[in-house]
Amino acid sequence: MSDLKDFFYYSQIRSKDEHTTKARKLDGKVPLDAIANMMRSMGFYPTQKEIENMQNEIRFAQYVDNYKETMNELDLDMFLKLFVNSRPVYGISKNHISNALSILGSTRADGSPFITREDMVKILTTEG
Repeated sequence: MSDLKDFFYYSQIRSKDEHTTKARKLDGKVPLDAIANMMRSMGFYPTQKEIENMQNEIRFAQYVDNYKETMNELDLDMFLKLFVNSRPVYGISKNHISNALSILGSTRADGSPFITREDMVKILTTEG
């Protein structure tokens, strides 16, 4: 898969009964049960407790705001936040991140590197 959107697209197909010839309606969301397989396919192998915590994090993310309604699906943005916030960081320091941002993005007047969200999404979806 060339980019994150393709990965998420295939996850949607898988969650909508991949073994059928009927037309599927893909709505840009996958059920919470798919979180474990999606994380594993991204190279992160969470424990069952971590999976339950991630599912609950999404399920109750808007519980108070939406008058006690729980969420049973997540979209690409929610998955990306969940993945980045849940996976362990393997030896990446602030200097590594700063160096990567200076290569990918721009530099502020004070010399600190930064990258806009739009530029980061473009790089992630086109370059991988």
